[in-house]
Amino acid sequence: MAERIPNKKIAAAVAFIILVALIFSAMPANAVQEDIVLNVEAGFNNRARYGSYVPFRITVQNKGRSIEGEIHVIVDTTYDTSVIYASPIDLPGGAVKELTINVPVYTANRNVRVSLVQGRKTLETVNYEFSSLISPITPVVGVLSDDPAVYTQLKGIRLTEVVDDRRMAEIMTKMGPVVTKSSSIITLEQTEAELILLNKGKFPSDAYGMSNFDYMVITNFDTSTLSDKQINALLDWVREGNILILAAGYHASGVYAGLKDVLDLPDITGTTTINEAWELEQSVGIDLPGDIYISELSANEEDIVIEEQGKPLVMAFMYGRGTVSVLAFDPFSAHVATNGNSKQLTEHVFKSILAKSTAGLAESNISYAIRENMSNVRYLASQVPETKTPPYQLMLIIVGIYILLVGPVLYIILKITDKRDLSWVIIPSMAVLFMGIIYVAGYKTRFTESVLNNISVIYIDPESETTRIETAMAVFGNERGRLKIEYERDDGIDILQSSEFLDHVGYSYYSSVAANQVNSLVKAKYTDSDPVIYELYDSQLWSPNYFRASRQIEGKGSIIESFSLENGILNVNLNNKTGLALKNSFLRLGNIFIGVGNLLPGDAKSIRVDTKAKASDTFKTFITKWLGPAGFTSGQQVTPEIRENIRKQDMINNIFGKILEDDYTGSGEILLLFFAFNDSDPGYRLKVNDKDPRVYNTNIIYTWKAMDMSKGSRVEYPMGVIKPVYESLEDKNMEYYGDEYGTMVRVLEGGNYDYVFSLPEKMNPDWISVKWPEVIINDIINEPVPTVRANIRYYIYNFEEMKWEETDRSCDFTDVTGSMVSGKNVVRVRISIEFISEVTKMVRFRGPEIAIGGVVQ
Repeated sequence: MAERIPNKKIAAAVAFIILVALIFSAMPANAVQEDIVLNVEAGFNNRARYGSYVPFRITVQNKGRSIEGEIHVIVDTTYDTSVIYASPIDLPGGAVKELTINVPVYTANRNVRVSLVQGRKTLETVNYEFSSLISPITPVVGVLSDDPAVYTQLKGIRLTEVVDDRRMAEIMTKMGPVVTKSSSIITLEQTEAELILLNKGKFPSDAYGMSNFDYMVITNFDTSTLSDKQINALLDWVREGNILILAAGYHASGVYAGLKDVLDLPDITGTTTINEAWELEQSVGIDLPGDIYISELSANEEDIVIEEQGKPLVMAFMYGRGTVSVLAFDPFSAHVATNGNSKQLTEHVFKSILAKSTAGLAESNISYAIRENMSNVRYLASQVPETKTPPYQLMLIIVGIYILLVGPVLYIILKITDKRDLSWVIIPSMAVLFMGIIYVAGYKTRFTESVLNNISVIYIDPESETTRIETAMAVFGNERGRLKIEYERDDGIDILQSSEFLDHVGYSYYSSVAANQVNSLVKAKYTDSDPVIYELYDSQLWSPNYFRASRQIEGKGSIIESFSLENGILNVNLNNKTGLALKNSFLRLGNIFIGVGNLLPGDAKSIRVDTKAKASDTFKTFITKWLGPAGFTSGQQVTPEIRENIRKQDMINNIFGKILEDDYTGSGEILLLFFAFNDSDPGYRLKVNDKDPRVYNTNIIYTWKAMDMSKGSRVEYPMGVIKPVYESLEDKNMEYYGDEYGTMVRVLEGGNYDYVFSLPEKMNPDWISVKWPEVIINDIINEPVPTVRANIRYYIYNFEEMKWEETDRSCDFTDVTGSMVSGKNVVRVRISIEFISEVTKMVRFRGPEIAIGGVVQ
């Protein structure tokens, strides 16, 4: 018994030590939790907007020991999955730090978890809940002002939001059909706006925060107090198609202080008062107070939206795709709002500005249109160029030799030597040998590292002398499960702004999900560090993961030096000053496509084309002749060159196809467009799974030059620039359809089919030329037949004599003003079809084309 006592003491001592260790191991965590104070403010006034990136402003106070960890914002994406948005934080003892993390909100769940994490240990957690979520179809007005009373004066105004197709596609996913569409612009029904009052501290400093707003009003605020980041974020936001309203009047100097030069605002030449704004009162339908204080603006006539007694009250001009409006008076001031009619006045001002903005958006904008089409081409990034094709012929020869050796040759040798029992050793040995040979022969045809395939559009802006690069990326990971991507912050790669990011993490667009799940499955983690780190936890081996990127470079040289069009002769001077090799390049002017070929850096080329003699092409017919067919037939030998040309056709059809089929000249301008291919590296620095990936680049370069349209200059519009619009008061049995040559009209009965050309308002034409494409007549078995089975006649309307005059299929007119061209610069033409055979089934034709020449008024 005595011998067992020490063992008991030892056991008791060990148990005591373990107990003490457990107690002390728990103490630091509890102590840390007590020493950490975590405060969270999110959104704007605790509100967030669906479909936007919401700023989480987080304050951390550390009362204890130093901590090096991360702040995690954990957002549910579906019922049982979530995404972590992280930011590194270094907290010395006694420190207080503030940081902002932008998080996308795409579910109706108002609950979010915010945690301080060190390693795998969570030190503190705050469960945050938004007070409300703003619908994506509700217009949101940011008000930057030092006067809180502005909020009261604006509250309750009803506005209309204008958004583009891509944003509406996201909204429509779950919200249902709530819009009416016109052209590429979607206008929502008028609704009460959400107002968000801002100050210098709450004004966003990046694109994420600015994405919450459709309008921004600045009144009674000194904009020189804004930081450079805040001003740049505001400018970028306007360029993307939003509306900035600056109220001058009493506070003009402060409002102008930080924005006058960067926005090139109109000069303020003085101040005055308007005793009675009777014109404005009549248009709004309200009474306004007397002695309205205004700033006298030196606005261009075309920028004036509202004026009073010859003085501009509201002016607006396009800035990128957006609108900047300057108000000569302050409708939000207490003086103007004293009579209780401020809402009607404000709504009238907003409506007038929006009309100007919508007109600007509706103008054809090739830069924006091509940029938006990048969302259609991400699948092209999954088509990696075939640079690693296995040597099939060599491998077939090796397999043939193996079959020959292990078959008859080996059998004969072993039979002659009478050692057929060695076949059990020789055949497996030869199999291993030849498999090794095949492995070595095909080694360089296999991918071992990750792959990055970039499809880029490089737009060289001839006006701003900047180059914008838009890239669709596909990353192919070489590991199953985890995909880690690192990139430099200033490279323009922005995973969070890519709609593809939402596909990765499985967001449930605009649908309600369960309350924040503590044990939800984490699909991805985005760490806002330097470099930025994005980790996807369920990536499949060699599956494409899509992202987008954009960069802007100051200067890149020009391509089109000059061009002119006189008497139908087009002269173009090209000079490649970009430093890039331009391959398979071509020009487009109206329906005329001109192949240029390759232009190496420094190459110059002059082109002369008779536009009257050159046949008009559709884009599809030209690109097929230029690059070859878009596919291959069965049994055709497909060379690497054919495969590459098919890839190029896919790219240019998906990115430029619709644009090149349509008239993207905008506002009556004549644009000469230039396109080319290139394979230079756009310069994105990106690592995949901690290593440099194998990178492939395919670029399309485009630029343009506008013809001189100054007053008094003589210009010509070739065929295809001005598009016809079908106009007929009769309901006929007709339909539109597309074929490889463009859009055709198919009619099943005779009658008159009228078209209208709206010529540019600033043109004073002195000649026009109208041409109808050849008509196709089909019989009852749908085969083309001679035209004698239908009478086809062509007409043009004489506005002076108010009657239709018969013409040839192609005709020219001079001295046309007032006769063939109306006072509103309209030309009307007609095709008349009469079926004269019972076997005639249908007539097919294309719309007419017009060329004009004259002087700019």
